[in-house]
Amino acid sequence: MHRRGKRGVSAGTLLMSVITLMVLAGTGYLLARLSGGTDLHTLPATVLQEIPLVSGAPEAVAEIPIQPETEESTASVTSPPKGGRVALDFTGSVALETSVRQSGYHKTDGTYDFSDILLDISSVCTGQITTMPLENLILPSHKVSDLVAPEDVCAMLVSGGADQVTLGFSKAFDLGSEGIDTTVLSLQGAGLETMGAYRSEGDAALSQRIRSVGNLRIAFLAYTQSLSDTGKKAVRKTERSFAVPLLEQAEKDIPVVRSMGADLVVVCIHWGSVGQTSPTKAQRETAQALADAGADLIVGTGSRRVQTAEMIDTVRASGRAAQVLCAYDLGSLLSSSTKSGALESALLHVTCEVSAEGDVRFASITCTPTYQWRYRSGSLYVYRILRNLGEAPEEMSQGENTKMKKAREHLETVFADTPVRIAE
Repeated sequence: MHRRGKRGVSAGTLLMSVITLMVLAGTGYLLARLSGGTDLHTLPATVLQEIPLVSGAPEAVAEIPIQPETEESTASVTSPPKGGRVALDFTGSVALETSVRQSGYHKTDGTYDFSDILLDISSVCTGQITTMPLENLILPSHKVSDLVAPEDVCAMLVSGGADQVTLGFSKAFDLGSEGIDTTVLSLQGAGLETMGAYRSEGDAALSQRIRSVGNLRIAFLAYTQSLSDTGKKAVRKTERSFAVPLLEQAEKDIPVVRSMGADLVVVCIHWGSVGQTSPTKAQRETAQALADAGADLIVGTGSRRVQTAEMIDTVRASGRAAQVLCAYDLGSLLSSSTKSGALESALLHVTCEVSAEGDVRFASITCTPTYQWRYRSGSLYVYRILRNLGEAPEEMSQGENTKMKKAREHLETVFADTPVRIAE
């Protein structure tokens, strides 16, 4: 019987063995990946090295899975858009002097209620921030007077639409640190922002003066032209020069808030003399200096008389020309005075647009004339601040109605040939 000769391993058998090894290796790799031990994104080189290739046979090509890009990996980080638009309102000064204060007093329980006095103007304070200057201190431990108002004044300011209150005026430090501290705490307790008088150096820091409105960072700075002799002595005694910033500091502060990223710089000033009807040469020079330093909007009170407004030409650090609005004085919103011009004030509405490059444009500049209506009720006066839009309340006397019309006409004369348009 003949034995069969021994046959060698054929190329096909060897190729099948290689493929089987590759399948086994791939299966082991997948099992390891499913157990969390291997990264599917990259096939380990050791796996490929362990698979022998047959000469003359086609090379096995391992397909490497490609992870699709996720939304997170493709999204780019974008900075918030620069520039924006903001509407701001400013009123004349408020002073709760004797007859005004007495009008809200209830003898039966010894309380005060002034909530109706400013109610009529709240409907036109529609800006994102309304600023109202107060020429009183709030000090419960002291007897009320023309300087010291009862704490109920806070509710009156809120009812009138105020968001923030400027406290810098000539007598702001006449009662020392206590007067400033209690006033600031009372107003802030009513939800109002304060500026122009500060309890500490931290509160007075310029970084605290910048507020964000939408995409805009707005610096609100407030200054007083000068303090009374009593206030100056109190400042020296307490060494609290930061408490009431003086106007002489403004030119230095404006570039600082600019460097801190302020897109819009608003400067509120208490200046001038009571009864003064037009800005002095010194005030105009100061306004120009503030504009050159980087201010965008300057709003004054202090004379208790409405004064003119103008656009001031300047050039920014970038070399671009700019115009700055200066309203020299918005008059007296509320006081006991009945002198000519003391019964009228301007409620200023300003809409500013800031471009992505930082240029400021005034999209709208208007004012609502206001009139202080005072009439007797028994032995006391009643006060109401009215929008002076040409219509008087039915119960107003003919004589008072005539005075109200004249007040509006005077305001129209003051703002003739200025950037300010009288609201209808």
